[in-house]
Amino acid sequence: MSGYRILIIDDSKEVHDVVGAYLKYSGYEVLHAFNGAEGLESMDREPPDLVLLDIQMPILDGFAVLERMKGIRSLVDIPVMFLSSLDRPNLKVKGLQMGADDYIVKPFDRAELMARVTVALRRGERFRRLQRTFGGQLGPVSVEELLQTMDLGGKNGLIELPDMDAAVEVSDRQVIRARWAGFQGVDAMRRIFLLETGRFQVDFEIAIEPSEVPIGRIQDILLSAMVYLDEIREDLGYDLTFETMIEPSGADPVLDFSGDFSAAWPISVAEVIARMGGDLKENAKTLNGAVAYGAMAVV
Repeated sequence: MSGYRILIIDDSKEVHDVVGAYLKYSGYEVLHAFNGAEGLESMDREPPDLVLLDIQMPILDGFAVLERMKGIRSLVDIPVMFLSSLDRPNLKVKGLQMGADDYIVKPFDRAELMARVTVALRRGERFRRLQRTFGGQLGPVSVEELLQTMDLGGKNGLIELPDMDAAVEVSDRQVIRARWAGFQGVDAMRRIFLLETGRFQVDFEIAIEPSEVPIGRIQDILLSAMVYLDEIREDLGYDLTFETMIEPSGADPVLDFSGDFSAAWPISVAEVIARMGGDLKENAKTLNGAVAYGAMAVV
């Protein structure tokens, strides 16, 4: 999963903890830097979609960071929001005149902060590009990005993933329905995030029928999926990763696959876990056991 990325540059650990938790709960990837120089280094390695920037910091203050960003082609269009305890009109004016998108005074209300983050992200190039995207290949674009863009823009529609035999219906910033192969709902969403392969097509014109019990808000689904997949990664043993290719040691694959599935071995650990019926965590444990006893081999 690789969705919208937000960098916090602040010398206060409390700000990182509190704001970072807000952002993660909303499904965003969060990067951290504790001074201006560290923040610029982070942006050089991994450009974010939004920067939340303190003013008073060691080494380089926030104004100096923003000035340098405006002189670097790859960083010049990244939205910047100042988060500062300095409630002075002249500083707000200076920040906005330098090119900042917003200026929020600490302490701030969580709902207001997240609303302003949403507005700032909409100004970014990534959002504008994805708003114009109706189809393509997963990899350069992730399912997480597509869902976050629909959430930010308040878009309804159908995401079709034909190579995965999957689809996701979105309405009013909620996932209404999801299917992957023979799986539905939360089970399908987890498998879609686990695999994320092939083509995608987004139809914003199709009418999404309401559901009495939606799967959940996009933000909640993204956060729970990230946590769930991280737990599975931690549980995998024997140096296995989702990308590791494996195959049966004998003619019989020994694992119980759900539905009509005939594998052309070897296949990835992710697909093995997804294709097995039941809970993904239990599937990972079963696979670990099969590798431990030599029934399945790493290629």
